[in-house]
Amino acid sequence: MLITVSLLVKEGDRVNAGQQISEMGRDNTGRNVLHFEIRKNGTPVNPTQHLPRKRV
Repeated sequence: MLITVSLLVKEGDRVNAGQQISEMGRDNTGRNVLHFEIRKNGTPVNPTQHLPRKRV
């Protein structure tokens, strides 16, 4: 069971780098959890195409 504190954006919203999109939730054991997805037309897509490259 996942308890989400709050979602701060909704499907279709555009977000900016650094923008808070949600607050962490807890699972039924009390551990903090986060589920992150990027979707296009309702279908999950690979987020690496939309996130900045790792700096070395």
